[in-house]
Amino acid sequence: MCEVFSAMDLRRVECGDSRPVVAVKRLLPEVAHERQAQSALAQEYFTLRHLAHPGVVRVFDLHREAWGVCFSMELLEGQPAHAALGSHPAGLGGAGIVLGARIFESLAYLHAHGVSHGDVKPANVFLEQGGRTVLLDFNIARVSERPGAASAKVVHGLPGGARVPGLSRQHASPERLMGAPPEPRGDVFSAGCTVYELITGVHPFGMLPAHEAASRGLRPERPSVLTRAQWRELRKGLSFDPHGRPTAQRLCAVLGGHGLFAGLRRIVPYTLRT
Repeated sequence: MCEVFSAMDLRRVECGDSRPVVAVKRLLPEVAHERQAQSALAQEYFTLRHLAHPGVVRVFDLHREAWGVCFSMELLEGQPAHAALGSHPAGLGGAGIVLGARIFESLAYLHAHGVSHGDVKPANVFLEQGGRTVLLDFNIARVSERPGAASAKVVHGLPGGARVPGLSRQHASPERLMGAPPEPRGDVFSAGCTVYELITGVHPFGMLPAHEAASRGLRPERPSVLTRAQWRELRKGLSFDPHGRPTAQRLCAVLGGHGLFAGLRRIVPYTLRT
C-alpha cells in the first residue's frame, strides 16, 4: 500500500540542520486518493508519534502534498534483518541472541504502552549501522485504549475502519491466522519465529504457517548457542497456545542474560512523547 523514499527536508535546510535528509512514507499512487488508505496511513503516524524508544522507528511530521498524504521519519542506514540472513545463511549465532533481546525489549516497551505491532518478521526489523535494532512498519499495529495513557489518544478521533487488515502467514501466530486482532502474545510468537531465524538461519517450522505446523505436530530443535534456560523460554514463546507464552519483557531478560553478552542494556522506563 505504501512506498518509502529518501527526501530533503527544506525546513531543516533553512534552519541549518546538519541532517536534513529524512525518509518519507507515502501511499502508492493507485490508492493515494482512497479515504480508507489515507486514514490508515494517518493512524500509523499517530501511533508512532506517541512513542519514543531507540528500538522503534521515529516519525517527524504528517504532510499533505499535491500527490497525497505522507509522513516523514528518520532515515536509517543499514539493512533489514532478512537481508542480513541472506548474507549469513547459517544464521547469526550468538549475535542473533543479542538482536533477539533487543527485539523483545522493543516489544516490551510497546506492550507496556498499549501497542501491538501485529507483523513482526525479519523484513520489519532493521539493523542500523550504528548498532540499533529498529522495528518498522506499523501499518497494521493495534492500539489498546488505556485510561490515562498517551497512547489512548490515538484511539479517539480516527475512523474505526481505518486499519487495513493484513498479516505475514509464515510468522503470524495461530490465533492471528484464525482472525484474531494483533495483541501482545501474538507479537511474542512472531518475534520468536524471527529470533529463531536470526540465530539459526532457518524458520522454526520450515516456513509453514503456524496452524499447519501445529496440525503436523512440528517442534523446533534447540539452537546450540542457547542455554537450556534460554531455550525453555523461547520455546514457550513459540507455543501454539497463546496462554503458554511468556511476556516480551521476560524473553528480553532471559536472552539478555547470555554469558557472552551480560553487558546488554536492560529495559529502561522510556516515556511517551506527547
